[in-house]
Amino acid sequence: MLPTLISIGSFRIYSYGVMLSLGLFVGLYYFWKMGRDEHWEEIALFDGFFLALLTYYVVGRVGYVLSNWSEFQSLSAAFSLLSRPGIAHYLGIAGSLVMVIVIARAKNWELWKVLDAFTVALFMILVWGSLGSLLNGSNPGRVVSWGATYPGLTEKVFPIDLWSLVLAILGFGVTSKIRKNFRFYSWYKGEQSVARDGLAACVGLLFVGVYYLFRAVFSAGAVNWLLFAAGAFLILFSLGLIYRRSGRSGGRVVQFFSIKRRIRR
Repeated sequence: MLPTLISIGSFRIYSYGVMLSLGLFVGLYYFWKMGRDEHWEEIALFDGFFLALLTYYVVGRVGYVLSNWSEFQSLSAAFSLLSRPGIAHYLGIAGSLVMVIVIARAKNWELWKVLDAFTVALFMILVWGSLGSLLNGSNPGRVVSWGATYPGLTEKVFPIDLWSLVLAILGFGVTSKIRKNFRFYSWYKGEQSVARDGLAACVGLLFVGVYYLFRAVFSAGAVNWLLFAAGAFLILFSLGLIYRRSGRSGGRVVQFFSIKRRIRR
């Protein structure tokens, strides 16, 4: 673990803050590049990205502080991300997702294309953020016989930070590839003439659900059944979305019955 990169007297630069900052810049580059390829307005791209990141930070940080208030007990400590890192990623992602949807609607962008691009950028940010969290050693899991030894702990624990990093890397690689190639997936295109956008976003949601399941089971203490239920719901919901947006015959059946219902009315 390397929680502090530079220490000169009382001046310190922490790994988590540096890695998260790098992730924001790299994520911004990816989002800008994908948006430029889609011919979206560049100023609106930057504004939208920063608003989504601000929402991610504020919502995620507030959620983390409120759930760990005994560690802070003051507003100055609560918003000192570099000296006391910690963000409730699941709340931050939900908040930023809402902001992205609002911006896409306001700019009349194709919503699912925006969500696909934002998903890829978000996973890139999570890669760097998870690396910073791993260096900081801030998320040791439950005690296991085959885990890692964290600073200040005598027993081996499940390395949630390492798992988050691996999952973020896989999520970035998979969603990035899907966003580029989904039009050529015959199983997804089905009976439609053109495959619909949104597959990368749905798969990204699936990864988030898997993360919740592992976090619920392997975090320190008892199993968090609420988080477990949220993870299971997201997995099932994302699979349902993938099927619903695909060109499979089932989607045609649903569409047929919805049209028939309208005719009867």
